[in-house]
Amino acid sequence: LGTITGTTASWPGWAKKIEISGTAGSAILEDDRVTRWDFSESCPEDTQILADMESGEAGTGGAGDPAAIGFEGHRRQLSDFVQALSEDREPLVNGIEARKAVAIITAIYQSAESGERTKPGSARVNDIS
Repeated sequence: LGTITGTTASWPGWAKKIEISGTAGSAILEDDRVTRWDFSESCPEDTQILADMESGEAGTGGAGDPAAIGFEGHRRQLSDFVQALSEDREPLVNGIEARKAVAIITAIYQSAESGERTKPGSARVNDIS
């Protein structure tokens, strides 16, 4: 169960924000920086995840100015992909996981167009124009 809210009607200049909450913990990212990381149990990967999130440039993502949308996230993803090829490992975000994000966005578009609830994965990318 979850809620995704997106708006262009918010007061300009606020940070882009992602909040993920579950029964075992929560994380909050604001402008690509972790501001909360609270889980019932810590994992060995936590330190590396937090370090990775602190590296690189943070941007507003266009939250207050659409012209300010940066490319840093894409640069990091492509850099990891190239490293993964040279190190013979899976990238941090593989194709299967990336398709899940596309399925969610596609479902949002389909729901906005139809005015009905839409299950992610029920529409093909080419169905949305």
